[in-house]
Amino acid sequence: MNTEGSSSMEAYEYGIYCRLEDEKKLVQNINQFLVSLNYRKMYKTEPRAIRDPDNPEGEKRYAYCYRQFMKEVPRWYFDIYPNQDLDGQSRFPDYLDIAWTLYVRKTDHVKNSAEDRIYLDDFFSRLSSSCGFPVQLLHSYSEGENRK
Repeated sequence: MNTEGSSSMEAYEYGIYCRLEDEKKLVQNINQFLVSLNYRKMYKTEPRAIRDPDNPEGEKRYAYCYRQFMKEVPRWYFDIYPNQDLDGQSRFPDYLDIAWTLYVRKTDHVKNSAEDRIYLDDFFSRLSSSCGFPVQLLHSYSEGENRK
C-alpha cells in the first residue's frame, strides 16, 4: 500500500500482559523510553469515557488514563487504559489476563512523507517493546471505525 502523502488515520490497540498492580512499573518503563528520545513523559489525566455510538449503554468509565502526543509532523498519539473499567466491564473480555491496553494513532489528518511513516512504524514498535511486558495486537481500527 502506498502511504506517501496519506492523510488517513491509522490506529491500533495492543494488550499488555501484566497485572493492574504493575501500573507503576509500566508507566516508568514507557516514560524512560520517551525521555531517552527527548520527549516529555506521559501525563495522567481524567479521561473522557470511551463511547461507542453503536452501543450507548456500553459506555466505559475510568478513573484515569495516561497519554502523550506529538503536535509536530510526524504527528502521533498514544494512551494506556486499564482493560477493565470502574464498573468491572472489560473492553477486551477475551483477554482477561491483559490488565492494560496501549492505543496508538500513527497519523492524524496530516500528510506524512515516506520517511515519516518509517519513523512512526519504528517509534511505535520501540514504544510497545519499552513496556517491559509482553504485548499483543488486539485490534486494528479501520478508517471511521469507533474505538472499543
